[in-house]
Amino acid sequence: MNLSLALNTKQLEAVKTTEGAVLVLAGAGSGKTRALTYRIAYLINKGIDPYNILTLTFTNKAAEDMKRKVKELIGDVSKRMWMGTFHSICVRIIGQNIKALGYDRGFVIYDQNESKDLISDIILTMNLDKEKYDPKIVLNMINKAKMNMWSKRELINNYLEIGGGSEEFYQNIGDIYLKYNEVLKDNNAFDFNDLIGKAIELFEMNEDILEKYQERFKYILIDEYQDTSPFQYKLASMLAGKHQNIFVVGDDYQSIYKFRGADMENILNFNEDYPDCKTIKLEQNYRSKKNIIEASNALIANNYRQFDKKAWTEKDEGEPIIICEALNEYGEADYIAEEIDNLIKFSSYSYNDVAILYRSNHQSRVLEEAFIRRRIPYHIVGGLGFYDRKEIKDIISYLKVAVNPQDTIALKRIVNTPKRGIGAKTIDKLINHAQEHVPEFNLFSFAQEDNSLGLFDVMKDPSGVSGIGKKTAERIKQFRRDLEDVITVKESRLTLPEKVDKILKVSGYQAMLELDGSETALNRLDNLAEFLALTENYYNKNQNRDLEDFVRDLKLLSDQDDMNNSNQIKMMTVHASKGLEFPVIFIVGMEEDTFPHYRSVKSGMLEEIEEERRLCYVAMTRAADRLFMTYARERQRYGETRSMTPSRFLDEIPTELILEGNHYRNL
Repeated sequence: MNLSLALNTKQLEAVKTTEGAVLVLAGAGSGKTRALTYRIAYLINKGIDPYNILTLTFTNKAAEDMKRKVKELIGDVSKRMWMGTFHSICVRIIGQNIKALGYDRGFVIYDQNESKDLISDIILTMNLDKEKYDPKIVLNMINKAKMNMWSKRELINNYLEIGGGSEEFYQNIGDIYLKYNEVLKDNNAFDFNDLIGKAIELFEMNEDILEKYQERFKYILIDEYQDTSPFQYKLASMLAGKHQNIFVVGDDYQSIYKFRGADMENILNFNEDYPDCKTIKLEQNYRSKKNIIEASNALIANNYRQFDKKAWTEKDEGEPIIICEALNEYGEADYIAEEIDNLIKFSSYSYNDVAILYRSNHQSRVLEEAFIRRRIPYHIVGGLGFYDRKEIKDIISYLKVAVNPQDTIALKRIVNTPKRGIGAKTIDKLINHAQEHVPEFNLFSFAQEDNSLGLFDVMKDPSGVSGIGKKTAERIKQFRRDLEDVITVKESRLTLPEKVDKILKVSGYQAMLELDGSETALNRLDNLAEFLALTENYYNKNQNRDLEDFVRDLKLLSDQDDMNNSNQIKMMTVHASKGLEFPVIFIVGMEEDTFPHYRSVKSGMLEEIEEERRLCYVAMTRAADRLFMTYARERQRYGETRSMTPSRFLDEIPTELILEGNHYRNL
């Protein structure tokens, strides 16, 4: 492995600085992944046991990409190394020490919809008004509290400080917060935010367990450090506490996930946390033409609190940046469609070389209409993720019930799918009856080792429930018998893929779609076939994993790369484009209140505008060859036609980098 031929001087320095804390400031397109993978290979070649190396990423796609590249460099020797997202690594830590946290091995992980349903049930049992305590809003508040490690009192005080509600309102939110955490524990369940929080809790309560992992992970590497939350920062600090060999790669210019809990201060203060750290700047850009780099440098220079660095390239100047003014959003879409047609006809580009980036999802509609009229193929990245599709959520719910029949949320989802004549009102009657007449009943109990009864148990004999007739009662009993068949499959000696396939059949779900025969049903069958392929792939990687492992790990699969390789234009939000690159980029809606977003403008806070500017920087640096930026003089907003002002970010691009020196090109 000849490093001097594979890496530039700064990358080589990053790879070979193996001891102590290292901060690598890696600009867009500067080869940070290359530096990371070569560093891992270098450590192992130097004699470091892969067992002692931990690499933390933010997406499964990034982890898989790095694993593949490390394997190409040094072979299968890297298998003993832990590499994955913060959440997946924490699941492994929790799984290895689950008893110390007071949970059972067969724990489950709730997604956002399941958490919302649980909160909805809690609001119901607390007799609170769902109009006032919207479950989705309450969940967002709880998520924020968990990401910031707030207690109930801190949640109340912090939201009171923000304003917009009474103390009684926030007191009730705090009570929901406590009840929600209590129910998760009773159900042997975690939500997504718990995964890191519980790992931290495990370490805080058990010094010996923390020391075991500190001793194991003598070398810690973290990608995209600018996106770490207080949770992730604390976890990394604890793990690195003994050996201090922590290597972080990031770019403060690309810190755009504050709304997800990311704290840019983590990277800005790294040299304060580790005073002896070495800082290395990767400033050579291998992606973009010179004009694009100079334009993005000029833009980001308007931010104040950031590291001093400047991207450069050995590539040629490239085409000027085109900034186009349109009359309205329809003119903007027509212009983009026409330019794409020209690029395909008169240049060497294909459709999959082009991406359309927008600040908000709703901006895609008018563009879609223009592309349909011109027969331009397109794909909306993140429009509806694979795991968000109804049929996938349905079959996952069947698998959850197979693993744990007391999973009330999963049970309620599938009770009438396929149709069984058991509606939501019937289930509510059954629950209300059980709450009044069955002392052991607990709607929230998933625990299988205590004496409480759940929805699955009371379904065994629904006779005598007011409002439930004999026919409906028999349907409920038959449904429970069907589920017993599903549970039997789980207990069988079949392989994991065979179990999932059989549950599809035993549940009647596959037959329902086959009998339907509509185009929608056939598409759903195709998606279920893809799900079976996914199951097979998961099983082939480790044949010791069973249904419990699969159901839990499904929560960790990332839909961020909702990409396909077909020849289509890709359309996505700027946030979704992070980490991607395309030869041609169109950034649409470059107006005040659109980009920067109106909430940031309205806040009047410098830090909000600076995050929007970083977001624009990310959008611009996705482009390798050509960059188009468009705005409209007027736009429909909330049923009204509004006059728009060009984005301040356009004025921050030097005019000499724009087509013919004109700041705007008019339609």
